[in-house]
Amino acid sequence: MEEQKQIFCSSVYDQIPPMSANHQWLVAQNLDAEDETEVQIFYNVDDPLRHYRCQIPELLGKDVRGCYYGWVKKVTGGVDGILQCLTCCNGKVYASVITGELVVELSIVVKDTGVAINLLSLLDLPDPSVNGHRRHSYLVGTCKDIFCVCLDLDEVADTIYYVYLFKLDMNSKTWEELEDLKDATISLEIYDYLYPEFHSRSELGGYIHILSENERIYSYHVKDKTISLSSMPCCLVGTSHVSTWAMLECKRLLEGGHKQEEEKIVVSKVKSHEAEFIGTTDESHLLNLPFGVLEMIMAYSVGVEYMNFRASCKLCYFAAPIIKWSNLQLQAYSLVSPWLMVFGKHNITLIDPMFGDKYFIKTPRELELISEVKIHCSRFGWLLMRKDGRALFFFNPLTSDIRELPRETYLESVDFSAPPTSPDCMVIGFTSHGECHVYILFVGRESFWRKYALGFGNDDPYLYRFPAFYGGDVYALCNGKGVDVFKWGVDDKLIWECVLEEAPISQCTSKTQHFLVKCDHKYKCDQHLILVIVGEFGESVEVFRPNEDARKWEKIDDIGRHMIYIGDKTCLCMEAKTSKMENKIYFPRLHSGKIVFYSLETRKFHTFDGNNISGSFKDFFGTIKHLPTNAWIEPAWS
Repeated sequence: MEEQKQIFCSSVYDQIPPMSANHQWLVAQNLDAEDETEVQIFYNVDDPLRHYRCQIPELLGKDVRGCYYGWVKKVTGGVDGILQCLTCCNGKVYASVITGELVVELSIVVKDTGVAINLLSLLDLPDPSVNGHRRHSYLVGTCKDIFCVCLDLDEVADTIYYVYLFKLDMNSKTWEELEDLKDATISLEIYDYLYPEFHSRSELGGYIHILSENERIYSYHVKDKTISLSSMPCCLVGTSHVSTWAMLECKRLLEGGHKQEEEKIVVSKVKSHEAEFIGTTDESHLLNLPFGVLEMIMAYSVGVEYMNFRASCKLCYFAAPIIKWSNLQLQAYSLVSPWLMVFGKHNITLIDPMFGDKYFIKTPRELELISEVKIHCSRFGWLLMRKDGRALFFFNPLTSDIRELPRETYLESVDFSAPPTSPDCMVIGFTSHGECHVYILFVGRESFWRKYALGFGNDDPYLYRFPAFYGGDVYALCNGKGVDVFKWGVDDKLIWECVLEEAPISQCTSKTQHFLVKCDHKYKCDQHLILVIVGEFGESVEVFRPNEDARKWEKIDDIGRHMIYIGDKTCLCMEAKTSKMENKIYFPRLHSGKIVFYSLETRKFHTFDGNNISGSFKDFFGTIKHLPTNAWIEPAWS
């Protein structure tokens, strides 16, 4: 791994770092140091292996709390007032109100006796469906426009669930949701509401960079709806009380005769007839085959090979007609492993963990018209999803079959026992709000939800995640540590028991996420449940099984011929179809376009390159994840 590079300047004026205003820079301070050792550290998010240590006299002993276009500010009083996210646009100052979801304009009038500041109500902050997540909203102003970034945080998983970007139409006073930031970038601090910043130029645009409390940077790509994780250089960790984003103005740094070279752009001229030849007639002579032979070749091609062959030239296009997803060869091709499915507004993407191939399906029109959908769980080739905040429905992405369910209250976690086409299909849902906490629907027999209240007593409401059917019982992870089971007694009475109360002892020193996994095939000693504990940044992966007799968790070092698929809502465990895929845990993350998995044999993360294992990395840094609508799905054509 390449080492981090460091440049130190005793004064920022002695040597000019090659800083560019086309990049976003993080400025950190070590305020606890003495004046002679205090430095400012500049870190470029687009070049993580390089940072600069400078000593700027004007900043010695000062707490930098904001930055606008290269100018820093000191703010006293912190967040004691009622305003946050102060920003400028068209010569006016705007802010949001801490006590409400309101955007205000600050009318500032200078008089002989002082300055009069009035707050003028403008409009409400954008309010897409929160779906039970904690919402943080940030105003970002430019010369002409005002943007609002909304972060939905998953309090249980302690992660960013979804990112929304809106632009304010000043004429109609309405918010417009944006699906692309193009070449611009936005930088903000997740724990500091005060000063997000917009950058209109960037060599790596399209991102919203988010600095979190744990000194990590999350980069969200607006168009792709993916989020990646990067760390700050070790010299920055724990340095300052505050670190702030900056778009550096390099003019002052260039004083004293220093001059940066301008980038040169070379444009080559191509004759029109040459371009026409390349675009239309430059086809391979290897395809000088009879048309019937090409058709025979295509009869033995499946998956991505079929689509690549069909797109190579006109002759192959006619030799390879459009095939339906019910093609028997394609069905056999998909039986090796579940696929990672990414649900998009216009297209659904399926990614093969073994080969990294991607397949695309057009999203049904009735789902395109829904402003927001959320995946609750995935089983038997079906997705259980929610729209409009409350309405649940089943969806099979390979058959486009949609089946509506009766409306009910917001359910935090849901699972179902069988495909919705089965008369035995039962849906169970949990919520920690209201008087009732368990909801049950017999899909083929009843049109209403049965409701059950749990006697929490003086305890806080329990939060259940990853419910899983086993036999006639339902197991669920309770408050991220123990396991409870729900059984049905006589007269449909719900029996609630604790299987394991405490969490296993984990060796991970950072925050952890717990995933309860149901085994489709019985593991060792008839075990049907596995608990996977993952460090916040993937630096630790541990596997446990419950010992119900001893009422404790036991750590295991391998899962034999099984493979586990980790997901935010649904986790799968099944027997591997090939030896290459066994004893591995697959994550909904990509590295160089390939699915990331953790090998319990090597204790490292890898990816597949066809039939071979490639790559070797120790954590999630450098990987990307689709937000939020992704799930593992076992292909089913019925």
